[in-house]
Amino acid sequence: MVETKSYLAGWIVLDRYYDYGEHSYIFKTIDGGISWIRQYQSNSISLKKLSFIDQVHGWVAGNQGFVMKTDNGGEDWVVIQEEDPDVEYVTEFHFNNLLDGYMVLDYAEFMITHDGGFSWQISGTFSGMSEDMYIMQDTMIWLLMNFSGINISKDGGNTWNNFQFPYNNHNAHSLFFLDEQEGWACGGGPSLWHTLDGGENWEHLYDGEYPESYSEVIFTDSVNGWLVGQYGSIMHGPGLYTVIPENQGVIDQNLSIYPNPAKTTTTITVPELNPGRIYSISVYNVTGRQVMSKQLNDMPGSCKIDVSSYQPGIYILVVTQEGRIVHSGKFIVL
Repeated sequence: MVETKSYLAGWIVLDRYYDYGEHSYIFKTIDGGISWIRQYQSNSISLKKLSFIDQVHGWVAGNQGFVMKTDNGGEDWVVIQEEDPDVEYVTEFHFNNLLDGYMVLDYAEFMITHDGGFSWQISGTFSGMSEDMYIMQDTMIWLLMNFSGINISKDGGNTWNNFQFPYNNHNAHSLFFLDEQEGWACGGGPSLWHTLDGGENWEHLYDGEYPESYSEVIFTDSVNGWLVGQYGSIMHGPGLYTVIPENQGVIDQNLSIYPNPAKTTTTITVPELNPGRIYSISVYNVTGRQVMSKQLNDMPGSCKIDVSSYQPGIYILVVTQEGRIVHSGKFIVL
């Protein structure tokens, strides 16, 4: 899980299981994800969810209801809720401010705190497993369930109503709302759904071209949105019918982008270009708009890019071989 509070600062929690037990880590970035600093490590606790309300105050939750808090941006963590043997999983976790927060335990128990996470009370128990939680204005909460509809609270989790969801044999994984009425959900199939009445009724809008589930959805207005697939594909455009770019891999650690961050120019070094193949290099801004593209065949394995006219921010660089992504990375323009 990644939590960001500026376009440069953010945190990530990683949880891995080995034969000799759980290992969890908290990392922080101050350069937009180019580099990460390990702030915390546990060899016994399974950490799952992060929530920061600013660049100083944050919480992390783990299985069995374990909760820690930081008041200095993650430099130090204090345990405020010990493990409970009667609790198994933490699936959702969020703080609105220094006192009020929400947590979903064992898939379907909704918990509320009003003292910064030191004590929790159950406000709802639901059928099925929670897939995603979306919160607006601190008190409007949508809780998307695994094949058991969507639960909606308009008073900060004190009372709930359950509404049917048209799964069409595909589970839904992620929610996004522009306001209290208009929102989207995405999931398996892959599929996209849309609501105009706050989630009480949904229309099945779209099935994707690629055989992967959509794991995240976000819209900037009623027309323009992005979908992220489980294998890294990104779909963007009015109505989400334009693909940019489809990436079936991970960011390549061998791709060199220097200097990074850059102000005027940066040099891209691409490892091992195969002779006779056609390569292209493209740069996208964070809205998904392509800002540069050029072919790399007949060029050496490195090229210089003029970024002096780019707006400050984060950019994605993609190297394709005859239409297939072979390398990708990101850089910052100051």
